[in-house]
Amino acid sequence: MFENIVSMFVLRGGEYVISLITIPYLVRALEPEGYGCFVFSQSIAQYLIIISRYGFGYSGAQAIALAKNTIEMKEIFSGIIYAEMILFILSSLIFFPAFYFLCSDFEVIVLVGISVVLVMGTSFFPVWFFQGVQKMRYITISNVFARTICLIALFLFVHNKEDLRLAVFIQSLPMFISLLVSFIIIRIEYGNMFVRPSVECVKKCLLNGWDFFISGLASNLYTNTNVVALGALTSPEIVGVYSGADKIIRALVGAFTPLTQAVYPHMIRLVKDNKAEANKLFLKLFHISMGMFALIGIIIFSFASIIITMFLGTKFLQSIPIIEWLSFLIPILVGSNLLGVLYLIPFGYKKEFRKILFYGAMLNLITIFPLIYFFQIYGIIFDVYLIESGIFLSMLLHYKKSIL
Repeated sequence: MFENIVSMFVLRGGEYVISLITIPYLVRALEPEGYGCFVFSQSIAQYLIIISRYGFGYSGAQAIALAKNTIEMKEIFSGIIYAEMILFILSSLIFFPAFYFLCSDFEVIVLVGISVVLVMGTSFFPVWFFQGVQKMRYITISNVFARTICLIALFLFVHNKEDLRLAVFIQSLPMFISLLVSFIIIRIEYGNMFVRPSVECVKKCLLNGWDFFISGLASNLYTNTNVVALGALTSPEIVGVYSGADKIIRALVGAFTPLTQAVYPHMIRLVKDNKAEANKLFLKLFHISMGMFALIGIIIFSFASIIITMFLGTKFLQSIPIIEWLSFLIPILVGSNLLGVLYLIPFGYKKEFRKILFYGAMLNLITIFPLIYFFQIYGIIFDVYLIESGIFLSMLLHYKKSIL
């Protein structure tokens, strides 16, 4: 588990170093309007990714971790890949024609079309397999390698907002390259993992991932949809101003993801063997993480102007009050992630986890459009606090109730 945690933090550290270079370069080259289009198109693509990835990030890792032998592991692996292919093809056949007829901005249509490279790479990347076998270093190798290549390409070919399409393509490439590298690693390390799965196996994979899929879809509705709503009701420039600050906050929260990804399969096994020890481990991680990220939130608030100027440039000064408001959201987001991934799911409360996220998503759909319409950026900030705080408190109350 320690090796996996180190591997994932090395991966996240590599991603941060690259992001610290990439985001400031992109926002300066594309300017607020171009960067807003960039973020908007990739937010649209996320809907396809959610459908194609389904709930395999959690159910797949769980199934692989508990597989009894190599034969069962191969069938699970192939069943999930086949299911992902079916979901990708069906969703693409519905989504792209519908989006073409509904969207009046041809440039956005082109950018979303280019983003299909990102959709394919992210959808089929078998992170769940490496989590299940607890070999997270392979994810680190493939991701850092791909992102480094694409960073070099970004500097060589993207120089101003006229290169927007090329920027979207290059930024979509890392996950696709990682996908190819990961399959090569699996082939070398584990041999041929592809077998012809039975229809029952594919159905079982879909059934096991259903609760996680609904949870992921709901989570996407109250995060990704906010950017889409802001773009639909305001302008690309306003999207760029908000997204610049939001990206920094989400990136900091994302620093915590390696821990949950690495500990998740270990927690699955620990809950099966000793629930009391699993709960002790959860509480220790929860208290340490909440304290650490509360401190990070205070630091971000205190140095907001320096952070925005350094990372986004002087054209994004409007993002300073945005990141100040969002800084206090950091421990709330981390707490929700911990409660959901390392407690509710491993301890068998995945249906409760799904319901909490689903109700949060429904409330978000009701509130986000009127709030943005009347208050624009500050409307989305209020909505984010409303939804994220509600989700965090609901999970915390469920945890308290379950241990009584």
